[in-house]
Amino acid sequence: MEAPPKARSRFRWLLLGSLAFLALLAAAPALSSSWVRGRIEGMLEEELGGTASIGDFSYSLLGNVSAEEIRVLDAQGDALGHVGRIRASVGLLASLLGTWTADVVVEDFELHLRRGEDGWNLAGSPGEREEEPGQDQETELPDLRVGLSLVNGSVVVHGERATERIGLDGIQVRVPGLGEESSLELEVRFDGEAGEEGTLKSAGTFVLAPRLADARGQLGLRGHRIPLALFEALAPVDGPLFEAEELAAGVLDCSLELQVIGEQLSLKELSLDAGWLRLQGRALLEGVLGTGGTSRPEVRDSQFQAEADLARVRGLVAQIGLETTRLEGLLKFEARAAESEGRTLLSTEVNLNRFALGLASEEGEPFELQEPELVLSTRAQLPPGLETVGLEELRIASSFLQGVVTGTIEAPLSLGQPEPAQVPRAVDLAGNLTYVPSAVARILGDRLPGELSGDAPEPLTFRFDGPLTSFDPWDLLARSQWSASAGIGRFQTPSFDGTGTIQASGTQGQLQWQGDFEANRGNLVLSGSSTMTEERSLKAPTVSLGARDVAANSNLSPALSLLHPTFAAADALAGNEVSGSIDCTLELAYTGPLSVESLGAGLSALPLEYVQGQGTFSIDSVALAATPLIQEMLSRLGRSADKTLRIRPITFSIQDGRLRYQEPWTWTLAGTQTTFTGSVGLDKSLDLSWNLPIGDALVEKYDFLDRLRGETLVLPIQGTAMRPKLAWDEVVGELATMALKAEVTEGLSEKLGLGGSGGDDDPAEILRRADRLWSAGEKAQAAKLYQRIREDFKLSIPYLTNRDRIKERARFKE
Repeated sequence: MEAPPKARSRFRWLLLGSLAFLALLAAAPALSSSWVRGRIEGMLEEELGGTASIGDFSYSLLGNVSAEEIRVLDAQGDALGHVGRIRASVGLLASLLGTWTADVVVEDFELHLRRGEDGWNLAGSPGEREEEPGQDQETELPDLRVGLSLVNGSVVVHGERATERIGLDGIQVRVPGLGEESSLELEVRFDGEAGEEGTLKSAGTFVLAPRLADARGQLGLRGHRIPLALFEALAPVDGPLFEAEELAAGVLDCSLELQVIGEQLSLKELSLDAGWLRLQGRALLEGVLGTGGTSRPEVRDSQFQAEADLARVRGLVAQIGLETTRLEGLLKFEARAAESEGRTLLSTEVNLNRFALGLASEEGEPFELQEPELVLSTRAQLPPGLETVGLEELRIASSFLQGVVTGTIEAPLSLGQPEPAQVPRAVDLAGNLTYVPSAVARILGDRLPGELSGDAPEPLTFRFDGPLTSFDPWDLLARSQWSASAGIGRFQTPSFDGTGTIQASGTQGQLQWQGDFEANRGNLVLSGSSTMTEERSLKAPTVSLGARDVAANSNLSPALSLLHPTFAAADALAGNEVSGSIDCTLELAYTGPLSVESLGAGLSALPLEYVQGQGTFSIDSVALAATPLIQEMLSRLGRSADKTLRIRPITFSIQDGRLRYQEPWTWTLAGTQTTFTGSVGLDKSLDLSWNLPIGDALVEKYDFLDRLRGETLVLPIQGTAMRPKLAWDEVVGELATMALKAEVTEGLSEKLGLGGSGGDDDPAEILRRADRLWSAGEKAQAAKLYQRIREDFKLSIPYLTNRDRIKERARFKE
């Protein structure tokens, strides 16, 4: 167990300070034992931030010191340390001449380490001393000739989730002097609450030099059955390490051999076996132990291999926030670092055999991935200082995804260096990959909005340049420059059948995207743009659509019903078919706030008044005979359903949540040319008029219309696209009544305000002008014309058949 850095600094200070104080005791025998004891207690309290007490204490002129029952409490009043007895023999004369000579025996030593939210009780004490900025850390050691023996020692680690006792037996440290070979022997026993016992033995030699950078040594550790609950106790309070039950109950076998020569650290042997994890390796690191602040760490000859049973780490994976319903497979890992032509090259390979991953889903079935073999291999360059990683190649091989990623990752590791001023960053990271659509479809299952197929590899490429501040996709894309493109194989929905490519790019949150498709035997282009804001919302998103020769089908009727209710319900009618070749353009913009949360609720939940746009639409060779509205129209005309239907192109605008025709939309039904005016709401509400010329066909069926031959019959269409209401009976019935009255009151039409004289006095023409002005947004001028119709032509057909609309619009005021 490695002590925290601040704790190591404190131990070094305490050791040197204690030796100096022992020399002071031998040089000042006139001082009373009680006064000296008080000074030592004060020093301990100042340094450790708690309270200290010493039982019996004595010293002699010969430099012999003895203290018993030393107890220290931390700032919270809990036990921090206890020493039954310390016996020390200090060479007073040699110490005064610069050679520190001491022989210390510590008996019945116990140290309690507690970790809370603010850190360790020892490392976080108020007496902690900070290094001054710019202070030279390369200090020279005095000539040391010391010995330390520990009898019956222990360290108790109090973790948030576990408590472990570490017994220290037979510690022997012998330092015969600078430049001389010193020795260390240690045996550690583990006895925790989990009931597991373990041991770890250590033996090593080292040579101290006046400059720490010139020191050298080697250390060997041989462990047997170290309980993993110890690591749980050492883990941070909010950390997931070894909390999983299947790991915490295990044990660990390990062996370790280290060698230090100046600033060079050599891991000559590492072997670890935890049952679920096996690890072996060796490493050579330069400059890692530098103390002058100028060394640049370098990795030399190194090699590691590991195997892990993923089924044993499922609980551990859950602690990092990934809920799995299934996790299986054998993970093999290998890493090598070697010098080549003055460079250090790092190669790694991760191999997953019989891999199976299941992820819980709040909606639908869990996500599951099964892969016989998945391989990730890398080649990278490690420059001196380890400030960047030159990713020469990342290769992926699997049944569904293959390819290579290249680029550079600037990831300052600050080994032996001050804290880095920059964050990790990807520089020109580029991927050239392929994927198999049918294999991806098997993985994603019903999460796709349609059926993805294709056994031929499709391209998947990307470039990325930006900071790697987090793994949050929004944060990554908003702060970076990137581009990506992918082929989609064949994608089918009830209304769409096509293939093509999708491209997207972003520069500091400015997004652009486009999809080019061969769809329904035609061509379709979708594109858009937006800005990602720091408030996690999209600013001014736009969408453009262009379609040419796209075949219509009945499943497109929900979208087409936004243009006209005759298309509605075609997909729900058995045996009905909508056909034709569609050309259209559409430009849409959303002018309101659009947060990530509102997008998650779906497009149907967005306020429609913020949708603005314009477009064109045409359909050739259309067949649309079986929808309810078209059947009613043909029936009123006295025509059968198999007659030709021709629809002219239309230009429209979208404002205030409604799609408005820019001019009357001309349809030819069963040889009769008619028009439609008005608007369709994006909520599918209707405010339309069917404008039907009164000609021979209508007069033949409704002879009372003979007097209105040449006029236009204006028939309101209200309701919704799925339930349109054609006001035929109301309008035609009222016309029949008027016709009867007209026979009685022949010649009185102009006096009664019936209109129909043509020109400026024709109410039908005035109504058409008013509707055009209203659709163009000139509502004030249109209102004057609507008001004139109400006042001057209150008995005319155009007024009577459009009474509600004329009244409402006549009341408009700026």
